[in-house]
Amino acid sequence: MRKLIIFFIILMPLFADIIRFQDVEDFITKECYNYKSKYINPITIHGIMWCESRIIKTNQELYNTHAVSSDNCVGLMQIKKITLDTYNWRNKTNLTMQDMRDTTNNIRVGIWCLNQKLKLSKKILGEYNLGKALELYSGGARYYAYRCMSKIIRLYYKKK
Repeated sequence: MRKLIIFFIILMPLFADIIRFQDVEDFITKECYNYKSKYINPITIHGIMWCESRIIKTNQELYNTHAVSSDNCVGLMQIKKITLDTYNWRNKTNLTMQDMRDTTNNIRVGIWCLNQKLKLSKKILGEYNLGKALELYSGGARYYAYRCMSKIIRLYYKKK
């Protein structure tokens, strides 16, 4: 009995921050629809979440909603403070970094950020380029973009 009480007091809050992609897929689909872009879709967002906040030591695809990186990026989509400040300024909102621990806010800002990076990739390359947008999303890390793209391709063929 004592072990059960210890489990609920100490370990249960740790599992409260873990979700499956299916838990938020409907919300992501609705958010992606707002942008009407072939690149912004649930498969792409799933790939980014997989790269950013996946819990590695499991066979299932589980995600940590409260993940924090060494750069203080927060949540499923790993939102930086500067990204949030730009989002707040452009959309006239007042979200805080604490709000990024909420799944819906984090995904909404992450999708908006990816859309901005896609627009920037068009300015740089003259066309929309998801690989370049993912590289910009990560702050210039090509390895991240390759890893994300490989997961997105695997997810795409899994859906078919």
